[in-house]
Amino acid sequence: MKKYILSLIFLCVMHTAYADETCGLVVPATPGGVYDTFARLIQKHNPDMQIVYKPGAYSANAIAFMKENKNYALLSLPSMYSKNNKGSADSIELFKTIASPDQLILTNKNITFEKLLSGKVNIGVPLIGTAGHLIALQLTDYNPQINIIPFGGDAKALPSLDSGEIDAYITGAPTALKWIKNFEYKTVLYLPANRIISQSGVIIRNTTALNSIFFYKSATITQKKKLAACINAAITSEEWVKELALNGTQAVLVSQDENKRLLQSYINLLNRYDY
Repeated sequence: MKKYILSLIFLCVMHTAYADETCGLVVPATPGGVYDTFARLIQKHNPDMQIVYKPGAYSANAIAFMKENKNYALLSLPSMYSKNNKGSADSIELFKTIASPDQLILTNKNITFEKLLSGKVNIGVPLIGTAGHLIALQLTDYNPQINIIPFGGDAKALPSLDSGEIDAYITGAPTALKWIKNFEYKTVLYLPANRIISQSGVIIRNTTALNSIFFYKSATITQKKKLAACINAAITSEEWVKELALNGTQAVLVSQDENKRLLQSYINLLNRYDY
């Protein structure tokens, strides 16, 4: 009888531990930016999803959190594959590419796209390895005097753009559209998702703005299956796709092989510029 009671208690504890283990998303930035927009949209369509913010260190802080909380998935651009964070990238695996936002080049000055192509220019980007950073790197092919300044997030760049310390800032549509509305910034150039843009003799590829979801590699099969179910419950709805479009974002729900191909094309472009 004693053994039976102990076994029953053990089973109850184990069941409770697994039943209460939440599904979560860890966002490698502060609230209010592109990552947060996508995380909140996922949570809206599946309220069981928890959101935790771990900004800094090019997703390394978020990945460190996942090491201790393997029931959380990382929502991020693949910027952790830059030279700044390759060690951390080895700890995670791609689950799904979910969205690709349009990119905008914004300014608070009377400046045109052509003016960015000559002379000394300061262009701000959210982080090294983001879509905005890769677009800025492509612009340096045409103007080597461009100085690229990574700010560590959109919110940190706002004062410099407002004061005119930087000539332009490149970010995703969810943030850019809010800033245009609230601060009356001007759009220098609009780059639709997954497109090659030709402007004033300049060719820019905006095919790398991949908002992706990553699992911690050593998470259990049970943890990964539960996370997959929680995420898929949100991102497969028609309402999700429509809301993404309202945020200037194209839904990207593709096969696992296509996910890997998209990620590899991103890494190839990073390697081209030694990032």
